[in-house]
Amino acid sequence: MESRFLSYGEILCIPESDLPLIVLSRNYYSLFATEISVFDHSIWNHFMWMIHPGKLVTQNIFLQEVPISTYLEGKHNLKFWTCDRWRNINKLLLIRTIEECLAKPWYMRRYDVLQLVGIKLGIRKLHIPWMSICSDWADKILIMDNQFIGNHMTPGEVNTWCKNTEGYVEYGKFVPND
Repeated sequence: MESRFLSYGEILCIPESDLPLIVLSRNYYSLFATEISVFDHSIWNHFMWMIHPGKLVTQNIFLQEVPISTYLEGKHNLKFWTCDRWRNINKLLLIRTIEECLAKPWYMRRYDVLQLVGIKLGIRKLHIPWMSICSDWADKILIMDNQFIGNHMTPGEVNTWCKNTEGYVEYGKFVPND
């Protein structure tokens, strides 16, 4: 299937009825993001969710919801995934779960630096249980799809899994103009 490229305006107008969407990002200008891509052997170096129109839930230093325009300003390629097998009740449960996580105190939404050390050392279970890195949020796919096999998958692994799993459809891609 040929990729559908989305314009800035089309992304801002993604309707609530099409949500949630899995969003993968590639940041061209971040040394940290480039290191993730090199380690993962994938161009995708960040995992996010789009649960509200015009906004992304992202695990940066803190888990937060940011305007999607933050990622549309010339530094990021984006790829959006959906699944035709997701049921509405599961979609609502995912959105509620993520909103509850966003409402937690700041110290419960911090980035798990120790987990990065564990990944580099090949010890994926090394992490602080109440903290996350971006790709930990991919595990929330389990809320909607019991076929999901992820456990601390990298953004590149999530992309490959979506490509190879029945029902998952590339919603579209965004490539900046500059």
